[in-house]
Amino acid sequence: MKRQKGGKIVNIASIAGRGKSIASSSAYAAAKGGVIAFTTKLASELGPHGINVNAIAPSMTLTERIGPRFEQQPPEKKAEQIERTPLRRMALAVDQANVIAFLASSQSDFVTGLTIDVTGGL
Repeated sequence: MKRQKGGKIVNIASIAGRGKSIASSSAYAAAKGGVIAFTTKLASELGPHGINVNAIAPSMTLTERIGPRFEQQPPEKKAEQIERTPLRRMALAVDQANVIAFLASSQSDFVTGLTIDVTGGL
């Protein structure tokens, strides 16, 4: 990327890295907090080379791994999780992918050093 004088890096953090997850461990939160700090620092180091570095911080997302576990929960617990989210639904992988696609596109050429929460408003 330095040789070509440009590029896009998109890291995957988590809202746990901001201390906003009630379900994750402290070790996971610390690791994802490190991704957020790394993103900010790397953006300032690589910016002069025309390289944008950003991250997303998703909330729980109904992926192939998480979706079945969510569906096995009692209806009250699922409803409670949905109620906590202002957009009143759980995140889907496409919600994360859309923000990543934006950050990887030319539409975000003047965006660097940010971590965007993709959480439905949590």
